[in-house]
Amino acid sequence: MPDVARGEIGRRVFQLKKEKSVEEAMAIIRNSIAQEWRSLSEEDIQYIRRMLGDLWVYIDRTTWEQYSFSMLTCHDVGIIIRTGRSVSDGRMQEKAAVEEIARLLSSHL
Repeated sequence: MPDVARGEIGRRVFQLKKEKSVEEAMAIIRNSIAQEWRSLSEEDIQYIRRMLGDLWVYIDRTTWEQYSFSMLTCHDVGIIIRTGRSVSDGRMQEKAAVEEIARLLSSHL
């Protein structure tokens, strides 16, 4: 198998693992704040997905697995959404946003 193909497979596996981890975390959050989740817009959900995906890329797997997504409150989810919006609008750097989300999640360990 050529190196290019192996590299592409590695990138794809990484992407699939990230997507699976993010979707699992989002399912936990959705179940935890069920009523309020229904009021979120698709755009809000995309901000959550993006921020969790960025976080997954930046931190080690052990830390990710320690996070208790079920402990997040509606207020916490609002912070994640606002942070994601700030990154998308260019008002916040991605690294600073990831650090903010990591601090938020670490407060629930």
